[in-house]
Amino acid sequence: MAIKDMKTINLLNYNENIVVVSTKHDSYAIEPATNSEDPTILPLTLDEILYVNGNSAAFKSGILRFPEDIEQEMYEDYLRIPNWKNLLTPKDMEEIILHPTMDGLTKLINVKDVGTFDRIRGVFTRLKNTTDNDISLRVENIIKARGDELRRGIRNTQIIIKAKDTVASVSTEEVDTLKEQNAAMQEQMAQMQKMMSDMMAMQQSKPKESKDTQVVGETTPVKKKPGRPPKKTQ
Repeated sequence: MAIKDMKTINLLNYNENIVVVSTKHDSYAIEPATNSEDPTILPLTLDEILYVNGNSAAFKSGILRFPEDIEQEMYEDYLRIPNWKNLLTPKDMEEIILHPTMDGLTKLINVKDVGTFDRIRGVFTRLKNTTDNDISLRVENIIKARGDELRRGIRNTQIIIKAKDTVASVSTEEVDTLKEQNAAMQEQMAQMQKMMSDMMAMQQSKPKESKDTQVVGETTPVKKKPGRPPKKTQ
């Protein structure tokens, strides 16, 4: 069905906070999503959506989304938002923070809207405080640096993303292999240390032999002179 023939169009809220939108006649509070996969939904007419788009940044900043099967037509033909593919959803933000790439981090630092970047920091804070996922210190520093830029009014970032800012391309199998090799080396070192300790203990337990050993109770035999013994005189 063409969008113009649809009675209502679903607005999707993937955020963890309430989003309020106002139409010409009413205001609506869209409840927060329980996670980044299952959005809350508010159905509005096309005219209401066009009014919201003309009076707020809800669609321009990516706060509210549309179902995938109509989003391209909505953004390009009705809302006139050509860069909609660069709008970051909470799920996109999670992916960039946890698995940074050159392209992902570039999208992050190119955000010019303070409200959108506040959402990025909110996702970062949630991941850091409520999950066991490791977050790169470089990613944390990039988020902090871009936030500082926006607070100073710098819209076009001066941050340069480098290859070292991304996660090294090491497979899970390679990581597991390195861990096994490291464990084997640690075990070998422990065995060698034990062997050396045992050898030292054995050496210390042996009695020491004196070079000047004396034999008690024996006498040195007296050597006899050769020849007959002299006659005794009376």
